[in-house]
Amino acid sequence: MLLSTMEVLPGFRLYLLVSLIRKAKEGYTEIVKGVYFGNPVVTRQVIEEIKLKEESPDDYWFFLGFSRWGYDQLFQEITEGTWHLSGDPIEHLDWPEN
Repeated sequence: MLLSTMEVLPGFRLYLLVSLIRKAKEGYTEIVKGVYFGNPVVTRQVIEEIKLKEESPDDYWFFLGFSRWGYDQLFQEITEGTWHLSGDPIEHLDWPEN
């Protein structure tokens, strides 16, 4: 089971930091055409590269934690019209301009 947070000490939670990028990079997994996901391990490596000025933060989107739904909750929300569904999974993303 994937968790949004990890308890590192009793009462202390560590939020998982992940990232997206629009170009292929070692350690990143393509999740849709032209969008790559970085897990917490590779994201930490990228942050170190950014600190060393080997990478630009402008190329990345960073996310701290995430949301999740109950088994039928997302399907119910789609049925209710809460979500806008698109045939193009990235057409509505506003990527930062360089």
